[in-house]
Parts: sequence; structure tokens; C-alpha cells
Amino acid sequence: MNLTPVMQETRGAVGGARPSTAGTADAAPQAKPGLVAFVGTGPGDASLLTLRGAELLGQADLIIGGPELTRRLAHLLPDGATIIDPAEAPGDAGVLITAARAGQLAVRLCPGDPLLFGQAAGDAEACAKAAVRWEIVPGVPAATAVPAYAGMPLTSDAVGDVRIVHAADVSRVSTDGHAPSSLVILGAEAGPVDLAKMLMAAGWGDTTPMAITWNGTTTDQQTVLTKLSSVQADLKAAGVSVLTEDGPAVAVVGAAAARQGLSWFESKPLFGWRVLVPRTKEQAASVSDRLHSYGAVPQIVPTIAVEPPRAPQQMERAIKGLVTGRYQWIAFTSANAVRAVREKLEEYGLDARAFAGIKVAAVGEQTAAALGEFGIKADLVPKGEQSSEGLAAAWPPYDEVLDPINRVLLPPGGAADRPWLGGGGRHRVPDGPGGAPARAYPGGDQERWLRRRPVHVLIHGAQPHRDRGQAARGDRCGGDRPADRTDRRRIWAAGRRHRANGVGNGAGGRAGGTRRAVARRRDRGG
Repeated sequence: MNLTPVMQETRGAVGGARPSTAGTADAAPQAKPGLVAFVGTGPGDASLLTLRGAELLGQADLIIGGPELTRRLAHLLPDGATIIDPAEAPGDAGVLITAARAGQLAVRLCPGDPLLFGQAAGDAEACAKAAVRWEIVPGVPAATAVPAYAGMPLTSDAVGDVRIVHAADVSRVSTDGHAPSSLVILGAEAGPVDLAKMLMAAGWGDTTPMAITWNGTTTDQQTVLTKLSSVQADLKAAGVSVLTEDGPAVAVVGAAAARQGLSWFESKPLFGWRVLVPRTKEQAASVSDRLHSYGAVPQIVPTIAVEPPRAPQQMERAIKGLVTGRYQWIAFTSANAVRAVREKLEEYGLDARAFAGIKVAAVGEQTAAALGEFGIKADLVPKGEQSSEGLAAAWPPYDEVLDPINRVLLPPGGAADRPWLGGGGRHRVPDGPGGAPARAYPGGDQERWLRRRPVHVLIHGAQPHRDRGQAARGDRCGGDRPADRTDRRRIWAAGRRHRANGVGNGAGGRAGGTRRAVARRRDRGG
């Protein structure tokens, strides 16, 4: 028996039930419920953000947070989200409630944990009174994370009492009665010397160990071990000045500060090194992640810019030849070359099927991976040296019978890669659009960046010997534009000035660089 209900019960917006007939038109879609979320961002390292916090940030319509927090989590924020600095919009609770009533997901970013020395509790009460949905996402508190990154266990099997206070309340901490074994002070960047004096005035011994950590859990972390009676002298010896030191600081006083030998974060092999990564932002992500894992501070400075070919008509003819069977091989020497060809194919409504019947060669794992994303598996990848010379060495000899089409398409991926295919009759005839999609970065900010920040290591992406020489002289075979020559002259001039000033030669500045240059001339007999 088919029991078709004649009446349906649907809940109204304000409780109760109302009848509706089965033939009634579909009800209007229910409005999206709004939500206010107070998300703890953790102590400083963006990777310590909780999964729930990252999920809410990725869906947020409105985000309220300081510039430091939003900059640190910029890779998680959606493009269409509205970002408000709390310093510019007082009354956070009112803004959050208004957004939630409009059906938006509003997120208030809180450093550390929202309910630890923060104002999230007051804003949450306002949301509860306004009858809007709200949620608190706990964060990793700096009071426990920073000592852990500095290798200081706050408790142990023998000692289990610890107290957490803000720097503004240190004067109330005394040793009368029961003093904690370890004391964690948040906001210690304001005046660590004054904090030590207040603790000694409250009854703490002048030989009590004290550890002060700036910018905890980040690659700028710095920990100074001292005692209450010698804070000023030890900070000066470590080169730390309260007037110039940026970032928050957490101080640990007592038994936990005496524990040494567990400093794992600041002991990483490249900790604190500033490494210049002269690549485009799109290509520097994997390198930056690896440098971060070793404790380095990658500084991405795009010294090249990927541009369209100088003669678009040549690229169009190359794509036409690719489709019409003009080429037997296509050789990609960089991921940029793969990207350029793919974008041109998609512009004409083509896909990977355009490579049917054509053999594909690639230099390097990243180039092969870029081809894989396009649905193409390279037929030839050098097993040894990943360069144009390595590809030339692995290239199969030309055979008039097996290779009826004696042409190779070499898309622009760097002008220095063009000469390796020609000559000797061993390899097929190179062909492809002239010029290269990369040249010196047109922004011209390299010199100003180097003047502003010291660099310990430079990652050079050029190929050895011949390519490096061509990069310095200019691309003879592909043409040389006045803009390229201007960029090279600017970089050469900056290099001469930095060498004269001893930049990059460590301590000693001009004198150190001059002494080393004189020593080199003496060794050569000059």
C-alpha cells in the first residue's frame, strides 16, 4: 500500500509546527546561519595552528586580527575574505555580531590561546547575550610552547608546580608561603631587567636561574640564559638590546631555567641563517619548506621574471607545428617551459592529446613533475647530471631510418639551453620560438634588499660553467634587449660595491674584505 502523506509538518523559524499541503511549492531556501569563532593562533609558528582553526580560516567571510597574525596565516585566508585590523575598528564584538547576523562566518584571531590573557572571554559573553552562534577554538599557549622549543621542561617527576603570570603582575609574586618551582612570565619583552629586580625584591634569590626567549617557536628565536642578579650584563654580552629587539618574549624563572642540554630547536644545523632564494615565488615554495625544516630563514627575492616569448608569432607557429606533426621530439629544460607550452595549448582549446606520436624529453624532476600534472610522462630524463649537457649526453643518436622527422621542438626555458642540440650531426636539428621567457627581474629591488638585510647563504640556480658565463655576457644566440643589459649593469655595479664594502665576508666589514683580497693577490704572486 502506498501511503502518501496528505499533510507535512515543517518547523517554522520560531518554534512550533505548521501544516502544509503536499502540493505546496518548494519552500524558500533557509538562510545560512552565521557563526563567530575565536581562534587561537598559537605562539608564532604557523604550523602549530590547530586543524579546526585552519578549517574555519579557510571558510571565513570576515577576519579580525592584527597585521602580524594575518601575515603569518596569509596562506590560509580565502581570497574574498574581509580582513580588519582591530586597532582600526574598535568594538570587535559589535562587528562580529553584525557579521554573524548577516549569515557570515566571522573569525577573531587571538595570539596563543583565546582564553589565556586575552579578551575573547568578554567578546564571547557579548555574543551569548546577542543570541548568535559562537565557538572557541583553543590554541597552543606560548606559556608552554616557547619553553618547550627552548628545551626547558616546566615540570618533571620530582617537581610538578608551575605558575604562569603576566609581566604586569610580577610585583605580586612573592616567596612567602609556597613559592612555585618554576615561574613563566608572559610579556617579558618590556623590561627583563626590571622584572629581575622586582622578583629579587619579592624574595627570590639573586642566583635563581632565568631564561628569556624572544620570538619563540619561529626561526628568529633567541634564548639568553642568565641569573636574576646578572640579567643586564648577560643580555649585553649576548648582543640583545631591549630597545632594538623585536617580537614577544617569554621568561622562565626557577628550576626549569636551570635545565640545559635539551635545546633542540636552536641547535638545528642552519638555525638563524638567512638564505637568499633567487627564484620566482611559485618555484621557491619547496626550497623554502626544506630550509625551514633545517632552521634557516629563507628570503625569497625574485631575481628573474617569467615573461611571454618576445615574438608570440614564433610560439604560435611552434604550437601549429606540434599539432601538424612537424616535430618528432620536444625537449623541456625547465618547468617554466612546460607551463608556457601548456598555457598556449589551453589558449587554443587543446590538451595533452596534442603530444600524440611525439617523444618528450625533460631536464630535472620538477620539469618531469610539471609534465605529469599535464598528463604526460617523459620518454627521456637524464639519469646523471640534470642539465642541458646531461640531456645531450643521454640523447639517442639520430638514425635516418628510425627518425624520419629530423626536427626537435625546444620551447623557451632559458636561452642558455639552446646551443646544446646543434652541431656534429649527432643530434636532430633544434627548432623552436626564439628568446626565453625569463630575464633579470624588472623590479630592480635586489640591491636595496641586500643593503637592508644581511645574507649568510645564496642558493644559485644557474647551471655550471658555460651557462654561468652566458648569463654574465648575455644571450648571444637569442638576442639581447637593452632592458637585459641595463639589469645586468645594475647587478654588476651592486656586486662591485658590496665587494668593496666587504658585504657577505662575515665580521670585519670593509677591512676584512680588503685583507682577504690582498691575501689572494699575494698568493697569486700579484
